[in-house]
Amino acid sequence: MTNQSEPAPTDLTFDLFEPIVGEVFAIPMGEERFDLTLTEAELLKHFNPEVHRRPPFELVFACPDLRVLPQGNYAMDNATLGALEMFIVPIAGDAQGITYQAVFN
Repeated sequence: MTNQSEPAPTDLTFDLFEPIVGEVFAIPMGEERFDLTLTEAELLKHFNPEVHRRPPFELVFACPDLRVLPQGNYAMDNATLGALEMFIVPIAGDAQGITYQAVFN
């Protein structure tokens, strides 16, 4: 159930996402749209510049829609970053919606 997009920027970094926590990332799905709100941007603890091209980080999104998007690459649109593609994984769900995670190594 993934959708199509332009190629993602190749330099996605923690510094791009940390200031926009709270913003919406819209995923168009045909006639519908899933709105994911970025709720967390966290640096991961283990960073080795010889192995990683950037400090690894994770993003957590909340979506009020109770339908679960399967893990996969999704085209997204954000008011600040514009169009990008991201691999997201559903990690939790409750009556308030579904939580998704993206990890960048």
